[in-house]
Amino acid sequence: MPTPRTHAQPVPRRTATPARASVAVCVDDPDLAEDCLAAVRACGLAATTAELAGLSPGTPLMFYDAGAYERAGEAAEPACRIVDRAVPVCSDLTPRRPGGRRALALPSETSTLLRMLDGAAGADSGGRHVLVAGAHGGAGTSTFACVAALRAARESESGVVLVEADARGPGLDLLLGMESEPGLRLGGVHAGAGTLDPEQLWTALPRHGGLAVAAAEASVDGMASAGEGQDWSTPLAVAHAGVAGGRLVVTDAGPASAVPEAFLRAADVVALVSRSTLAGMLQTLREVPRLAAHSAALVVVLRGARTDSLGAGDLRPQLDAAGRRSGFSGAAVPICTFSSSSAIARTLDGGGTLRPSRGLAAAADQVLSGALDRGGAA
Repeated sequence: MPTPRTHAQPVPRRTATPARASVAVCVDDPDLAEDCLAAVRACGLAATTAELAGLSPGTPLMFYDAGAYERAGEAAEPACRIVDRAVPVCSDLTPRRPGGRRALALPSETSTLLRMLDGAAGADSGGRHVLVAGAHGGAGTSTFACVAALRAARESESGVVLVEADARGPGLDLLLGMESEPGLRLGGVHAGAGTLDPEQLWTALPRHGGLAVAAAEASVDGMASAGEGQDWSTPLAVAHAGVAGGRLVVTDAGPASAVPEAFLRAADVVALVSRSTLAGMLQTLREVPRLAAHSAALVVVLRGARTDSLGAGDLRPQLDAAGRRSGFSGAAVPICTFSSSSAIARTLDGGGTLRPSRGLAAAADQVLSGALDRGGAA
């Protein structure tokens, strides 16, 4: 039985953020626009009101409503694509969907809005976020996330934060042999509607060298507790703080079907892990359109045994066809593969530490390079 975990004090909230990025507010509804502007100013960011069709490429964050979207006409979709992150908003009283997309309803979802703004505040920090999700249960997201974080930490000067967002996962600190390390777990993080101080968070988390682990709570048998109503806000706040601190964040999000859109939008790269079986690939094709619509970049990671007959060559034409049907570029979605190894499972069952195979390490490196090529932390 693992040694009981000790908890540090909750991390204090950061009250103000220097104005380092400008947020565009393209909102026709005057009350809704004022809500957005007030939230931007509360986070210490510069706000500009703009026409949707007149935005500059590289704007870190843009809010728009149905009125602005419809008024921009054919220029609306290109405008949403040239900014780093475009977020549709609506009023609780009039929940209109710009371009058919689900919109962030205000004021009921103000806390989510504030977390997005905190991510914009850290946009020039050099931090990056890799989100690892599974096309189905048992895809191996926890192992892949741990390997990616370990390999990144070997080269990182600023440090890497590994976040466990999957409440049904095995416990990332258990996989890494860090379950007895003192420090903060997610249950001790109290973000509320505020933001976390990156350096105080880094100091409070259990660390091994350049890797800090924000693990979920454990039950008496050492498995992560899985309540019915999973809290996504706390791991998202931790991920935002890691990025704002200039660090690479790797999040184990579990099954992709359960991951909220806000979490997908917060990631620089989403790695979708799947077994290279027929059932696994079919589920991958079901998940890819939603992930492609809400993430900045997507990589498919196929995990298979050496005897499996399916691989990247089998998935590529189906991915291209799915892209044509759903309006994304299938060719722009890289596919990497690695072979499953029972040696990893045997090592973990025996209480050992994670030792990835060469193929698994190479796949993790490919995903990491996709995040770091976007200007991420060293």
